[in-house]
Amino acid sequence: MRVRISLIGLFLIMPAVCAEEVPPLGEAIARALAHNPEVAIADARVAHADAKLRAARRGWFQPEVRVYAGGNAINGSNRVGLQVSQDLLRLLTLNHDEVQQATHDLTLARQELTHAQEALIRQVQEARLTLQRAERLVGLRAQALLQREQLLVLARATFENGSSALEQLLAATQAHTQAEDDLWQAQGELHRARVAWAQLLGDPVPTDDAIP
Repeated sequence: MRVRISLIGLFLIMPAVCAEEVPPLGEAIARALAHNPEVAIADARVAHADAKLRAARRGWFQPEVRVYAGGNAINGSNRVGLQVSQDLLRLLTLNHDEVQQATHDLTLARQELTHAQEALIRQVQEARLTLQRAERLVGLRAQALLQREQLLVLARATFENGSSALEQLLAATQAHTQAEDDLWQAQGELHRARVAWAQLLGDPVPTDDAIP
C-alpha cells in the first residue's frame, strides 16, 4: 500500500538508500561466474571435451583380444589359443583422425565458455552501473522531496496568515505531490535493480517490503 511520506519519514528512509554497499567489481564478477548455470554448463563441456581428447591421444593402441578353444576331430586333440588384432590405420597414424576431431571439439567448447563468461561479465558491469545510478537517483529525489516539503510548510504558513494566495498553496501542494511520485518511481527502479543484481550474484532476492 502506498503511503505519503512526511518530513520525519524522509529522514528515516534517506540513510537506507546507501545502506547496502555494492561489492568491488572483481568480487562481483567472481561471485557471478561461480553462480551462473550457463557458465557451469559450458565449463562442464570443456572438461568433457578435454577428457575425450586425452582418451583419443592414448587410444592409438587398442588391440582386440580373442580366446578360442576347440577339438580336432581327426586326432581327438584339443586346441586353445589367443588371437590379437589391431587396427593398423589407428596404429600407424597414432589415432590422428580421432585426436583431430577431439581437438576441434575442445576448441569449440573453450570458445563457448569464453563467450558465456564475457557475456556474464558485461551483464555484471551493466547491472552494477544501473544499481549505482538507481541509488543516486533515489538520494536526489529524496532530497528534492525534502525541499518540496519545506516549501509546502512555508506556503501553508503564509497562506494561513494571509500573506499569499490560495493558488500559491495549491501550486506548492502539487509540486510536493509530484516529488513524492518521483521518489516512489525511483524507489521502484532501485528495487528492480537490486533484484537483478542479487540474481546475478546468487544472493537472496529482496522483497517488495524493502521499498519504503
